[in-house]
Amino acid sequence: VECATVALAEAGWWVNMGHTTRDAVETCRRRCNHQPDPQKPQWIQRPKLAISVRNPYTYYQSDYAYTRMAAKDESIKASSWEWLRMSPQREKFGVGTAKSPLASFENWVHFVVFNRTTYTLTARLTRVCGIPCKYDYALRTESLENDLNHALQHARVPVGPLHLPRFNEGRTNRTHGCANAAGGCSGPAMWTCELLTIVTAAEWSIFSMFGYARKLCGPDSPHRAGGVFTIDDDDIR
Repeated sequence: VECATVALAEAGWWVNMGHTTRDAVETCRRRCNHQPDPQKPQWIQRPKLAISVRNPYTYYQSDYAYTRMAAKDESIKASSWEWLRMSPQREKFGVGTAKSPLASFENWVHFVVFNRTTYTLTARLTRVCGIPCKYDYALRTESLENDLNHALQHARVPVGPLHLPRFNEGRTNRTHGCANAAGGCSGPAMWTCELLTIVTAAEWSIFSMFGYARKLCGPDSPHRAGGVFTIDDDDIR
């Protein structure tokens, strides 16, 4: 989104705030809020807030894959890896051992939900705009190009349709060197019913707020206890 909206930012129509905070967002709202002017249309006098959000299941997959990439390539920066690398609790979390959060997707989910809770999707959204979040437009990763263009059109920003490239680590991370998921695979994001239950509970408000479908294990579900499975974008639309 930041790359696609560079021209809009330079023209003064758009402000990219990145990984920001609720206080910074509210400050920006106040500074950008114009005094009522009967000579100007109402839509141009109040700033609009657009937030980005992702299906929690593929968010965990992508975050896991990206953090692993950062651990192997110094040119890639990931706050989660920087925290793990520099944390005085490195030994507690077994960084560099089989107990490391990066050693398996199972370890990563347990680490995020039960230890480093600031990395949950709910926590990230709360930092930006609180719960419930008051926003004008939600830009979903799964339909980012359509959502962004809809927001621009609805806000009457004078720009033609924008085209965004599509790349999803949530899909590609499954190919990172693992042939046998059930036999101790350390690469791809392989789900179990336990992990599904943990993430569904931890991100309950995200599912409710943005209408994402929760996946449950049970007799009538394709997901069975004791089995492993993957989740792709095709599974969550």
